[in-house]
Amino acid sequence: MFRSIWHSTKPSQVISRAVTRSAATTTSPVQFSMDQAGLVTDLYVPPRDLPSWFTNPKARWTALKRRVQLLGVNTYMAVKLRREIGRERFQPLEWKETALLLYQRTNECFVHRDLSGLSKLTSRWVYGPLAARAQKFPKNVRLDWKLEKLTAKPKVLSIIPLSLPDTPTRFVQTLYRIESRQVLSKLNLDTNKVDKVERTVVDNVAFIFDTTKSPAEGRLIGSLFETPVNSPMPDPTLSPGSRTEIIRSMTSRGDIFREPPQYLAIKTEQTA
Repeated sequence: MFRSIWHSTKPSQVISRAVTRSAATTTSPVQFSMDQAGLVTDLYVPPRDLPSWFTNPKARWTALKRRVQLLGVNTYMAVKLRREIGRERFQPLEWKETALLLYQRTNECFVHRDLSGLSKLTSRWVYGPLAARAQKFPKNVRLDWKLEKLTAKPKVLSIIPLSLPDTPTRFVQTLYRIESRQVLSKLNLDTNKVDKVERTVVDNVAFIFDTTKSPAEGRLIGSLFETPVNSPMPDPTLSPGSRTEIIRSMTSRGDIFREPPQYLAIKTEQTA
């Protein structure tokens, strides 16, 4: 979707310790559903555009080194997950296809104000901000959205097994980069005038999947922005803080149409 259209209606990784903390006030076993899933911390998202070897060789080397590190981490996580859940339940291609379908249907339900459908596709942390935005759409405008084409193959940026205490691994969190050409149509019901906006959109979108289900079942749980080359690597092992901070973090990253950082906003305008 086109973030700039929704900026005027502003409404923050699920990890086992966050789930455990949220249930720590009870003595019953930890119960978890995909609806509760959210992005508690930032993950490393490699920038698409690398600095030039000639103008900034140090930054270029740093970016390449981080990509190699990310490949190593993701390979380890994939092997770990496959060992824990077994070959039959390890279906990365199916997860990717389902993620793309969830992404498309989420955008469609959003522009059509289909809140019931939206609640079945996203976690509560995505549903809340999007429902708030949808309710503020002008009453005299009918929106339609279409993914014209993928401009690149969806790329896996992260794969993380999610383990709960004393429970076999069941859930996996994935992060994909989805690059596409999208068309947003706006019909003014008063004048019957149709405005169409077509843009190239790049989203880094996170999902959770239940590996015990076939075909795959999942939810869209949030989005992340690129990590600048000159910024420190995000550390997902850091304590997410208090329960209030965890909720704030998941709600913020669940608003997938939030404004991008300034350094990305400039790039977005250039690719419009």
